[in-house]
Amino acid sequence: MHPEKSSQEFLEEYFKDKPQLTNLHIEITSKCNERCVHCYIPHENKVSDIEADLFYDVLEQCKNMRLLHLTLSGGEPMLHKSFCDFLRKCKEYDFSVNVLSNLTLLNDEIIKEMRTNPLLGVQVSLYSMDSNIHDEITQMKGSFKKTKNAILKLIENDIPLQISCPIMKQNKNCYDDVKNWAKKHKIHVGDDYVIIARYNHTTQNLSNRLSINEIREVINDIVVIDTSYMEQMEREAEKKKNITSNDFVCSVCHSSIFIADNGNVYPCAGWQDYNIGNVKETSLEDIWNNSERIQYLRGLRRKDFPKCIQCPDKDFCTMCMVRNANEDPLGDPLAVNEYFCDIAKLNRKMMLEWKEMGN
Repeated sequence: MHPEKSSQEFLEEYFKDKPQLTNLHIEITSKCNERCVHCYIPHENKVSDIEADLFYDVLEQCKNMRLLHLTLSGGEPMLHKSFCDFLRKCKEYDFSVNVLSNLTLLNDEIIKEMRTNPLLGVQVSLYSMDSNIHDEITQMKGSFKKTKNAILKLIENDIPLQISCPIMKQNKNCYDDVKNWAKKHKIHVGDDYVIIARYNHTTQNLSNRLSINEIREVINDIVVIDTSYMEQMEREAEKKKNITSNDFVCSVCHSSIFIADNGNVYPCAGWQDYNIGNVKETSLEDIWNNSERIQYLRGLRRKDFPKCIQCPDKDFCTMCMVRNANEDPLGDPLAVNEYFCDIAKLNRKMMLEWKEMGN
């Protein structure tokens, strides 16, 4: 019997750790009709759409590079006038497609197009079942009603979706209502308290981020409801014991990359002050294989974070360079972010307390 592997683990073995682009995230517009208080995209940068010809050219390049999976996002992707045409073209190429949307602009034409694509999934943020709290976070009155009704519409039309429910100060006491509502409708919910600074290094959005004490309260609440939560944490920590100092830090530029609406290429959607090329000037394949900035990121190993390698909490931490870079005034991905160190310390402490109580 083979232990179950994720698709990504299988592909990494198949390509023998040679960088192979399998996942591309494209921002088809930076415009958005919501102004979410925690968003990592500065509001003043939400201004433009990708040119349709550029999008189609990128898709053609992706086909030649044997890409498997595309994520279409914004801003709000449904604001792009060619959104349905883009979905059709993705379907022609047989790409697996994930759409990140607030769904407030969902209409019959979009639903019809989504229904014809069996390789499509949708991810939507729902912050609370209290419309006032949800709308306070999105800063768009009436957004809760539109998003909730659109989710029900997707369910009715058998379009696969999952809900994202970031936990922050505004919804820390009621995010569970979202999980319970989703459970009734058999929808998976991803919830975490990871809010990163904006990619221009402004940090006002972090005022919505939970304090370490608030995270402790959230975890305590989760453990009461979900008895497997600590077991899962323990399994994840055990897996991380096998990580060596020569291992990669994360998958960006090994299997995934991000293209913004203006053609700029970045390691990931959140890390948009580290430009590694532009697909209007250079082919995606050339950028992927030859960009010096990509080579630098690929050359980084866990040993380049000596503090992390020696840390007693490292098995309870997920290293992430964008979290470091965005919060550091100089954008340094190697400047370790203490807030996430404190979360790792908390996770380890709570795990030890859980074990001492005899599970």
